[in-house]
Amino acid sequence: MQRHLSAILLLGLCLLVFRADLAFGESSPRLGAVRGKLQEENGDPIAYADVFVVGTGRGAITEPDGSFEITDLPVGKQTLRFNRIGYESDTLRIHVVADSSLPDVVFTLLPFDQKASTRIRIGATNRMARKGPFSSSRVGGWTIRERAAKTPAEALREEPGVFVQKTNHGGGSAIMRGFGSNQILLMVDGIRLNNSTFRLGNHQYLTTIDPFSLHSIEVYRGPNSVAYGTDALGGVIDVKTWETRQEPNTKGFHAATQGALRYATTDGEKSAHLRGLFLDPNWTGTIGLSARRFGDLKRGANSNDRALENATNGTEQLPTAFDAWDIDAKLRWIAAPRDHVTFAYQRGKQIEVPRYDKYENEGFDRWVFDPQVRELAYARYLRGRWNGDPLFQLTLSRNLQEEGRETRPDPAEELTVERDRVTTWGANAEGYWTPNRANRVVFGGDFYTDDVESARERHAPDGGITRDAQGRFPDGAGYRSGGVFVLEQFRPMTGRGGGRVELDAGVRYSWFDAEFTPGDSALVPEGSETVSQTFDALTGSLGGAYRLGDPGRFRVYGNVSQAFRAPNLSDITKLGESKGTTYEVPNYGLDAEKLVSYELGISSEDRYGNWRTDWQLAGFYSQVDNLLGSADTTFAGEPFIIEGGDTLAIKTKKNIGEGFIRGAEISLRTMRKPWLVQANATITHGENTTLDEPIGGIPPAFGLVSVRRYGSAKGDIRLYARWALEQDRLSDDDLDDPRIPVGGTPGWITWNLAWSIGLYRLPGHPILNVNIENILDTNYREHGSGVNGPGRNLVLSLRWRTGSAVNNSLGF
Repeated sequence: MQRHLSAILLLGLCLLVFRADLAFGESSPRLGAVRGKLQEENGDPIAYADVFVVGTGRGAITEPDGSFEITDLPVGKQTLRFNRIGYESDTLRIHVVADSSLPDVVFTLLPFDQKASTRIRIGATNRMARKGPFSSSRVGGWTIRERAAKTPAEALREEPGVFVQKTNHGGGSAIMRGFGSNQILLMVDGIRLNNSTFRLGNHQYLTTIDPFSLHSIEVYRGPNSVAYGTDALGGVIDVKTWETRQEPNTKGFHAATQGALRYATTDGEKSAHLRGLFLDPNWTGTIGLSARRFGDLKRGANSNDRALENATNGTEQLPTAFDAWDIDAKLRWIAAPRDHVTFAYQRGKQIEVPRYDKYENEGFDRWVFDPQVRELAYARYLRGRWNGDPLFQLTLSRNLQEEGRETRPDPAEELTVERDRVTTWGANAEGYWTPNRANRVVFGGDFYTDDVESARERHAPDGGITRDAQGRFPDGAGYRSGGVFVLEQFRPMTGRGGGRVELDAGVRYSWFDAEFTPGDSALVPEGSETVSQTFDALTGSLGGAYRLGDPGRFRVYGNVSQAFRAPNLSDITKLGESKGTTYEVPNYGLDAEKLVSYELGISSEDRYGNWRTDWQLAGFYSQVDNLLGSADTTFAGEPFIIEGGDTLAIKTKKNIGEGFIRGAEISLRTMRKPWLVQANATITHGENTTLDEPIGGIPPAFGLVSVRRYGSAKGDIRLYARWALEQDRLSDDDLDDPRIPVGGTPGWITWNLAWSIGLYRLPGHPILNVNIENILDTNYREHGSGVNGPGRNLVLSLRWRTGSAVNNSLGF
């Protein structure tokens, strides 16, 4: 660890020493200037905003009357970019004339989160210029940092329809539309993060992504197997990382550094991040380094439920402390105006992450994930316009996931050490064809192959080491998947229904192949030592939207979508301890989960008096067949096994029947300067009709209420409440889960404050975020979690930059 920290500090020092105000251009260039005013829609000035000319290193800060002036600019076409806390970033194309100023530029910024046009991407390509006939949201870089999230999962807690469960302090697993874990597809820069060992139980894989590296998070709620393939039953979460983008007519070399520090009181978090960025006419790049240290988490002190007060150290949940470090780099070569090649590398490591519920509920002496490693490298070729949709994109990737577990129930017993390493090689190609103005055809294909290494050792107190015949998975197992898809998007702009109608239709064919040799002779099927299983599926989707009223104030949309999840190696071959006091064994006879989902929604964007308001209401119903779950079975003829001195019930994955999940999501935003009010709520109900019991893991009703005051020179301040009702509808599997209190998880509400202060007059244009979470120090637990939420928590975050203001629109 010391060696890694030393390397991080050394590289960080190099970034700071590397002065970012270097700019090499032509000798004696012809120069011009620009001046103007930044204002709101009603004409009120926007003071203390950041205005810069992309790719030049020149910028200014608006005065109290909103005015600004930038001199010594290269002549020709340039791009102005505007940033201000509480407002959406935006750009304006201008033409600088030599030896003179342009006429005054008057530009309007929209308040935070009020841009109507939201782009949601399918892999490489934008699905549409505006929201399509489905439910989705996007969390931008400003929002992620304003929320002071420790992980990408925590950054999603305020999104409509997204519930986050945490088994441990280093974890975080999203649940959408009643589905979680490996029924949600996770992606990084459009590349699958899910592999064939992702378990059905909630996991921590989303939190292995460095939160400081995030540009944005795109969330698609509901099934989307047509565009993405398996695992997308509940939806898709695509995490976008930093990228320096070149603007047209960039001249010379420009560089910048950015940094961030963060401290929190409930766990003593100490985090640091440094980033370097550069661009010139043919190359752009960025490198980021992060080091994070978390102490033991303190829960809230105020509670009326004794079931949430099992910690043996008062309010301190011991142990929950861990360390993490991350590095990411991205280099783009602009080979030609329409041809770009990107090379990227990311690596993150979490060290000694305790699984707290094993200590609290089962009295373990040691239970840690160590190490937890994620490594991604990819090369991507893009053919298209510099600021538009790619016409074609090809990506080759290598993804490494390494997970270690060390467990020991008692100091006098043996230590079990497990190591699983999955290397995934991938290739995907996507593009689109526009036969006319009203139609666009998106097409593509992908292929991924997993190579699995798995081992389990037992370290006796006397120093002896024995190796099990099989680890958690068969060593040397392979899992391959591939598919092709086509999507038709119809947007008539003229004629009857022009500009009011949206239609989407798509189809996908996918196949999967698993091959492995069980290491334990008791697991070898009769007649063959090698097991091979193949699955395939043909899925389709159809959606549409229509704008009502004049000028289309209301938008009604709906869709019918098929989805599936092929059994992966975790479902088929897992051998080892599972949640609670259970031991899981393989099942080679599983079928794929299949789903048909129906969604109907209505949204509106309008003004009611002086209030600008938009709202959305969506209802959904999903019919699930071949639902996978945990069920009782026997191993070697016995229903129990002795493991580490404990008696564990034998379980296996089975297709436990059919069921349905239904629910509704509502969100509202309304603003009138200087106020912005937001609220959302989600309710989900699931039933296994075969077993006549609730579907396991369904979250309670939950939501958010937020009031923001923006546009003040003293900063942007927000008071908000997160809440969840009691969840007492439990399946038999839920009842076996010691993380869920007897009788269900109590309801809760937390009050929180967030204050963002732009210190623009200081060197480095720093931004200070002050967050007070859980003001009333409530003791609460999010349903299914193994650790209680943080108590009263003060989080201080400071961000700054030096050098040319390149790429600050990407979330600084």
